[in-house]
Amino acid sequence: MGFGVGSAAQDSNNEWRKQRKGNFDRLDLLVVERNATEVFDPTGSGVGVRARCREGRVINLEGNPEHPGSNGSISARVAAQTQGLYNPDRLAKPLRRTDGGQLAEIEWPEAMETLRIWFRERLDAGRAGAIAWLTGEIADSDAAVIEAFAQALGTRPPVNLRLQPEGNLAAAARDLFGYSGVPEYRIDQATFLVSFGADFLETWGDPVAQIGAFTKMHAHREGVVGRAIYVGPRQSSTAASCDRWVKLAPGKEAAALRVLIEGIGAGEAAHALSTVPLAAAQQVLGDELSRTLLALGQEVAAAEAPLVIANGSGPDGAQARALALLATHLAGGTGRTIIFPQVPRPPRGARHGEVKSLLDDVQSGAVEMLLVHSANPAFLMPGGRAALEAAGTVVHFGTQHDETAHLADLVLPIHHFLETWGYHQCSASALGLIQPAMRPVPRQLPDDQPYPQHLAGSGTAKLDAGLMRFDSRPFPDTVFLLDAILDTGVFGPSAELPHGLKSAEDHFVARVMAFAAEHPEVMEGLAPAAFLREAKRRGVLIAPVPSQPVTLRSDASLPAQNPVESGSITALLFPHPFLVDGRDADKPWLQEIPETSTAAVWDTWAEIHPATAEGLGVGLGDSITLARDGAEITVPVLPLEQVMQGVIAVPIGNGHERMGRYAAGVGANPMPLAHVAQSGDNLVLHGFTVETRAQAGTGELVRTTFMQTQLGRPLAQATDLAHAGERTDYPGVHFDTGQPGSNLRSMYERHEATVHEQFMWGMTVDLDACVGCGACVAACYAENNVPFVGKELIRKGREMSWLRIEKYVEDTGEVRHLPNLCQHCHNAPCEPVCPVHAAYHTYEGLNGQVYNRCVGTRYCSNNCTYKVRRFNWFDYHHVPEPLNLLFNPDVTVRERGVMEKCTFCTQRIRKGREDARRAVLDQGDEAYQAARPEDGAITPACAQACPAKVFHFGNMADPTHEVNAIRQGPRSYHLLGDLGTRPSVTYLKKVVREGEIAVHTHAAPHDESVVEPATEGSTHAHE
Repeated sequence: MGFGVGSAAQDSNNEWRKQRKGNFDRLDLLVVERNATEVFDPTGSGVGVRARCREGRVINLEGNPEHPGSNGSISARVAAQTQGLYNPDRLAKPLRRTDGGQLAEIEWPEAMETLRIWFRERLDAGRAGAIAWLTGEIADSDAAVIEAFAQALGTRPPVNLRLQPEGNLAAAARDLFGYSGVPEYRIDQATFLVSFGADFLETWGDPVAQIGAFTKMHAHREGVVGRAIYVGPRQSSTAASCDRWVKLAPGKEAAALRVLIEGIGAGEAAHALSTVPLAAAQQVLGDELSRTLLALGQEVAAAEAPLVIANGSGPDGAQARALALLATHLAGGTGRTIIFPQVPRPPRGARHGEVKSLLDDVQSGAVEMLLVHSANPAFLMPGGRAALEAAGTVVHFGTQHDETAHLADLVLPIHHFLETWGYHQCSASALGLIQPAMRPVPRQLPDDQPYPQHLAGSGTAKLDAGLMRFDSRPFPDTVFLLDAILDTGVFGPSAELPHGLKSAEDHFVARVMAFAAEHPEVMEGLAPAAFLREAKRRGVLIAPVPSQPVTLRSDASLPAQNPVESGSITALLFPHPFLVDGRDADKPWLQEIPETSTAAVWDTWAEIHPATAEGLGVGLGDSITLARDGAEITVPVLPLEQVMQGVIAVPIGNGHERMGRYAAGVGANPMPLAHVAQSGDNLVLHGFTVETRAQAGTGELVRTTFMQTQLGRPLAQATDLAHAGERTDYPGVHFDTGQPGSNLRSMYERHEATVHEQFMWGMTVDLDACVGCGACVAACYAENNVPFVGKELIRKGREMSWLRIEKYVEDTGEVRHLPNLCQHCHNAPCEPVCPVHAAYHTYEGLNGQVYNRCVGTRYCSNNCTYKVRRFNWFDYHHVPEPLNLLFNPDVTVRERGVMEKCTFCTQRIRKGREDARRAVLDQGDEAYQAARPEDGAITPACAQACPAKVFHFGNMADPTHEVNAIRQGPRSYHLLGDLGTRPSVTYLKKVVREGEIAVHTHAAPHDESVVEPATEGSTHAHE
């Protein structure tokens, strides 16, 4: 049989396939895995994530699109949790206090024997009631273990410490409607939202889910545009994202809500409201504000789907949350914007009065042994330190050597949530699953310390010589072992588990199968083993729970009014948007990302209205001392008009004395100024008076920017609601479409369209959706190995972030957030000035940067229109181990002396191209070369993280990609488009719903007569 040409061609094609497949197989050796698990956000709400792993280590976290608490998005603090996983100051071994008063490392057998002796002494003496548990932000699986253990042994019921507990909301639902549990908000269903001091886009409730819901009800792109009003003393990022800010002094939320309800109509609630007189509320507020709130109440009543929420952290916090619930009900929001599930989720967080009572008993000796799990009362609770210093015995379970751990007698390190098993009820209908995304993190031993052989065969992995794990254990495993050595039999054999609960994984499997038994529909006909595999893959179990109708009780009641202090200066303590209550202060990304409202980093500050600051004799560069009841702090002064006169606002989160090198000594802790409300319902974080003392010239505050004005330039543009569907241009602004019909002159040579006929990557940024949450910035840090540089280098202007969120405040008070990144200009000013051609234009339309060609002249940075290029002054990536395990191997780790900036996550672009080619591998070389990723197949880190879906990325050379339609919309514009740089990033104007639009003019640098309207098919209309 002859060997023909066809056979030769076939053989050649097969050889080509083998070569290509071999390349893909080599890539598969380091395949990116995504393991679904769950993270906790400020109130302990579950955020579903997928851990992206390389070479057996987690490199970043992405949102789980199957999880209702994230919908594929994350927050800045979720993105930074990997820095907690690899933190070099993480607790590494058990510690016990010696006779000399110092904490010394011990081995686990000794630690467990110590714990057994302490328990047995009290149990044998009949003093089980002298043992107590205090927990913080922990998984429901850990809480269930503690609850069962405490109940079986007869110890005190565990108390859960949270900065913003849900107990007063659950109590309000019970007293008003007879409902046992936590009602759930449906922000996405609202058409009119009023928030009384609740920063629901930052630290209140479940911010990730709430940002997505707020975007659905408020962003213009969704078609149905709702309205949002913020009532409070400070213009936070949440207030800035709302349509109107109504100024209300702290501590007066309940009075304001009472007047609002009068505008809605008291109706069936007249009896309950009799304990909150209207006249007294109006007297507290004054005539003008009362009229404003009455009118606002009428707007709420007229809304199709109203929702009223309240912070609940003031002296009247419990009453405010009850009145907000009642206002929504009276306006007709019950069953639509607030639902009451038939099987509710129990509230998280004890009343702060219960926490205070427990700590008082610890200090008096009534509680002999306190076991603390992931809580830091020494930092968070006023009087917490004194109680622990006087305590008999304190046992601390955690990952951080914080202030509470430092005061403990026995410290037991537990696994990070990315290393362990568990579950968390994130809503009434969803059970989030916590799974180990990697084996326990190794750490480097000193050269003179021998490798512990007993860890080599520990059942997880044999580690290389010189490495060992952080010698931690899953928290449930420790309790199960304690149960076994105490021989109490709490977690012994059962019908479901004949061997009993021995590990966190046992507990996880038991709960997953119990959930399936409660909701058989979730198994979808799968066998138990197959169902368990599918549950692990999804990372969440969802069984819709119907809501139940509720009616106002005939004996409905409201909490009593706590006395409100009056004075010339009132304090407002608010959770830092990234550090929250301080538990994330050890993560340098969160310290370094500028706080959106102030652009401050690595510090604590006092926001004071300029008129108030002048009266106190302080200004920028000064410090101020705040004192109350013997406690005092000194912080830098930041004069801002975004806070009411007579109010001093201070963020919570910094001021640690311990907790590692990135937290200790940074800022000041204002929590000693707070106190527990007289009713015991909550910590009073605002509405109390403080004494002040000026400290001239001692308060330098490091900020990444000092200006919040556009200086007349049309940077963050806006339009009003009436004209959002049509093009409205700023006068005098010219704009190059890149099409033949556009005659805007340019000194740069055009890149011909044929150069980019297959790929031309572009992005749109919707300013109407951006709330300034910072998730995009944190995700960019994690994905692209962007280094943190510390406070002193930021003081010198050497921050390294590739993406920044700029805040602009108009004369009308309107706030605009502008994410700014490399615009990937087609006429990039940075490219022609580089003497070594390190900055160049790629065939895919990107502004590339060759790191090993760059010699550090910084000409490109000088010539950059948008000032988004960063120069590496030092070797920032020489971080302490094991923090180096965080680096993404897909991205070059840059050394000093080179320029860097946004790449549109070019490593993801490359992977998307290769995936598209892999799909046509059997169709020959022509199909291979022509393959293009489908729309949505490539998503940069910033776009993937964003809960508001501000960013949209795609191939502008492919007409099927949605980015092209968005770019041609009526709200689109280029940033400084009149300069002729032809950016690949297109912005969409913010839509202002109330008030006048601030219009900025910018004189054109050339004759307007040379600019013609854009031709059909251009990426933008004429501007």
